[in-house]
Amino acid sequence: MFSANTIRILVAGSLLLHAIAHAIALGALVSQSLGGAIASRLVVRSWLFPALRPITAASFAIPFWLISTLGFLAASLSF
Repeated sequence: MFSANTIRILVAGSLLLHAIAHAIALGALVSQSLGGAIASRLVVRSWLFPALRPITAASFAIPFWLISTLGFLAASLSF
């Protein structure tokens, strides 16, 4: 049905789009952790530590989102 190259391009493209989505969320987290304006009504909060302030929760989430962004980007480039 589809050639191997077509499937590789589709998988790499979807991984790249997922990396871009994570990068956008990472940018929002960085903005919120620096005390910037929030573009939506959603505020960062932690399910594990619900007493954390949103700025602190955003600061703790940044490394995890950065690792996942880089991971999806690396997976896309490896395809």
